Amino acid sequence: MSNLKKLTRENLRNIKGGRACSVAIQGSDGTWVTREGTCDVSFVPVGMGQSSSPVAYCNTGLGYHPVTSNGGVSRCN
Repeated sequence: MSNLKKLTRENLRNIKGGRACSVAIQGSDGTWVTREGTCDVSFVPVGMGQSSSPVAYCNTGLGYHPVTSNGGVSRCN
């Protein structure tokens, strides 16, 4: 066990897949659920005939969804 290496925060991010984040989602009954995820990048289409642009978001396994609170700005940007 003498060959063990202490990992830095950067090493851990690279293994886990990115910076940790969470998303609070309000259901139709008014209750809130918080989902944990990691910051990720998606390529969202800009418009007809235009190339897609990269958008940072919190990947909780639900795919890309635009942020509707916090002024529409993801903390993963």
